[in-house]
Amino acid sequence: MKELVYVCKVHSPQIMYVNSLLDSYEGIGIIRTVNEKTGDVVFYTTSDTAEALEHFLLSLDQECGIEIREIRQQEGLELIP
Repeated sequence: MKELVYVCKVHSPQIMYVNSLLDSYEGIGIIRTVNEKTGDVVFYTTSDTAEALEHFLLSLDQECGIEIREIRQQEGLELIP
């Protein structure tokens, strides 16, 4: 199973809201804040749940201004600095 990393930008005040919503979807991914001031975040998911996470992100784009900047594929857990 491969891990996918979605490198994104979120309107900074919305980060906690997005995190709470993601938690309610249990198991589609986790969020890590890279820079709270600039709204840089990464979402980690697996190839099995990537479609659900991408749908989640796209559905929140208008509400929270999530911009998917890059999607990376990697083997195993490797944190993005």
